[in-house]
Amino acid sequence: MGLPAGRRLRRSPDITAVVRRGRRVRAGGLVVHGRRREAVDGTHPTGPRVAFVAPRTCGPAVRRNRTRRRVQEQLQAMVRGGTLDADVDLVVRLLPEATGASTPELGAWLAAALRKLGVHR
Repeated sequence: MGLPAGRRLRRSPDITAVVRRGRRVRAGGLVVHGRRREAVDGTHPTGPRVAFVAPRTCGPAVRRNRTRRRVQEQLQAMVRGGTLDADVDLVVRLLPEATGASTPELGAWLAAALRKLGVHR
Protein backbone atom coordinates (compact mmCIF):
# COMPACT_ATOMS: atom_id res chain seq x y z
CA MET A 1 0.00 0.00 0.00
CA GLY A 2 1.41 3.40 -0.98
CA LEU A 3 1.24 6.75 0.70
CA PRO A 4 -2.17 8.47 0.52
CA ALA A 5 -2.46 11.18 -2.13
CA GLY A 6 -2.41 13.92 0.51
CA ARG A 7 0.98 12.70 1.74
CA ARG A 8 2.70 12.81 -1.66
CA LEU A 9 4.47 15.65 -3.40
CA ARG A 10 3.24 15.36 -6.96
CA ARG A 11 3.82 18.71 -8.65
CA SER A 12 7.23 19.37 -10.15
CA PRO A 13 7.44 22.96 -8.75
CA ASP A 14 6.86 21.62 -5.22
CA ILE A 15 9.58 19.00 -5.58
CA THR A 16 11.99 21.51 -7.12
CA ALA A 17 11.38 23.94 -4.26
CA VAL A 18 12.26 21.30 -1.67
CA VAL A 19 15.43 20.26 -3.52
CA ARG A 20 16.63 23.81 -4.23
CA ARG A 21 15.60 25.64 -1.07
CA GLY A 22 15.56 22.87 1.53
CA ARG A 23 18.35 21.21 3.47
CA ARG A 24 20.11 18.13 2.12
CA VAL A 25 21.43 15.25 4.20
CA ARG A 26 23.05 11.99 3.12
CA ALA A 27 22.85 8.84 5.20
CA GLY A 28 24.12 5.60 3.72
CA GLY A 29 22.45 5.01 0.37
CA LEU A 30 19.85 7.78 0.74
CA VAL A 31 19.89 11.51 0.19
CA VAL A 32 17.00 13.29 1.89
CA HIS A 33 16.01 16.88 1.09
CA GLY A 34 13.72 18.52 3.63
CA ARG A 35 11.92 21.83 3.86
CA ARG A 36 9.41 23.13 6.38
CA ARG A 37 6.04 24.28 5.03
CA GLU A 38 4.50 27.58 5.93
CA ALA A 39 0.94 27.80 7.22
CA VAL A 40 -1.30 29.00 4.39
CA ASP A 41 -4.36 31.15 5.16
CA GLY A 42 -4.03 30.43 8.87
CA THR A 43 -4.42 26.68 8.43
CA HIS A 44 -1.90 24.31 9.90
CA PRO A 45 -0.20 21.59 7.85
CA THR A 46 -1.97 18.26 8.17
CA GLY A 47 1.05 16.03 7.79
CA PRO A 48 4.34 15.45 6.02
CA ARG A 49 4.44 15.21 2.24
CA VAL A 50 6.97 13.03 0.43
CA ALA A 51 8.37 12.42 -3.06
CA PHE A 52 10.77 9.66 -4.05
CA VAL A 53 13.47 9.80 -6.71
CA ALA A 54 14.90 6.50 -7.93
CA PRO A 55 17.30 7.20 -10.83
CA ARG A 56 18.23 4.60 -13.42
CA THR A 57 21.72 4.38 -11.93
CA CYS A 58 20.09 2.32 -9.14
CA GLY A 59 19.39 -0.53 -11.55
CA PRO A 60 16.42 -1.93 -13.43
CA ALA A 61 12.92 -0.64 -12.72
CA VAL A 62 11.95 -3.70 -10.67
CA ARG A 63 14.89 -3.21 -8.29
CA ARG A 64 14.36 0.57 -8.03
CA ASN A 65 10.65 0.25 -7.29
CA ARG A 66 11.16 -2.55 -4.76
CA THR A 67 13.70 -0.43 -2.89
CA ARG A 68 11.45 2.64 -3.06
CA ARG A 69 8.55 0.66 -1.62
CA ARG A 70 10.71 -0.62 1.25
CA VAL A 71 11.81 2.94 2.12
CA GLN A 72 8.21 4.09 1.80
CA GLU A 73 7.09 1.43 4.30
CA GLN A 74 9.69 2.66 6.80
CA LEU A 75 8.48 6.22 6.34
CA GLN A 76 4.83 5.20 6.74
CA ALA A 77 5.68 3.55 10.06
CA MET A 78 7.22 6.84 11.25
CA VAL A 79 4.15 8.80 10.16
CA ARG A 80 1.78 6.34 11.87
CA GLY A 81 3.94 6.40 15.01
CA GLY A 82 3.75 10.20 15.11
CA THR A 83 7.52 10.59 15.19
CA LEU A 84 7.73 12.71 12.03
CA ASP A 85 6.98 16.45 12.09
CA ALA A 86 3.74 17.41 10.33
CA ASP A 87 4.97 20.59 8.64
CA VAL A 88 7.71 19.13 6.46
CA ASP A 89 8.08 18.29 2.78
CA LEU A 90 10.64 15.60 1.94
CA VAL A 91 12.29 14.34 -1.23
CA VAL A 92 14.02 10.99 -0.73
CA ARG A 93 16.58 10.13 -3.42
CA LEU A 94 17.94 6.59 -3.69
CA LEU A 95 21.61 6.01 -4.41
CA PRO A 96 22.91 2.81 -6.05
CA GLU A 97 23.97 1.40 -2.64
CA ALA A 98 20.36 1.47 -1.46
CA THR A 99 19.24 -1.31 -3.80
CA GLY A 100 21.56 -3.82 -2.14
CA ALA A 101 20.67 -2.82 1.44
CA SER A 102 18.42 -4.74 3.78
CA THR A 103 15.16 -3.26 5.00
CA PRO A 104 16.54 -2.59 8.53
CA GLU A 105 19.53 -0.78 6.96
CA LEU A 106 17.22 1.38 4.86
CA GLY A 107 15.17 2.21 7.94
CA ALA A 108 18.28 3.13 9.92
CA TRP A 109 19.57 5.34 7.10
CA LEU A 110 16.20 7.05 6.77
CA ALA A 111 15.88 7.66 10.52
CA ALA A 112 19.45 9.02 10.69
CA ALA A 113 18.83 11.41 7.80
CA LEU A 114 15.55 12.66 9.27
CA ARG A 115 17.20 13.21 12.68
CA LYS A 116 19.98 15.21 11.02
CA LEU A 117 17.30 17.33 9.34
CA GLY A 118 15.62 17.81 12.72
CA VAL A 119 12.21 16.46 11.65
CA HIS A 120 12.25 13.06 13.42
CA ARG A 121 11.81 12.57 17.16
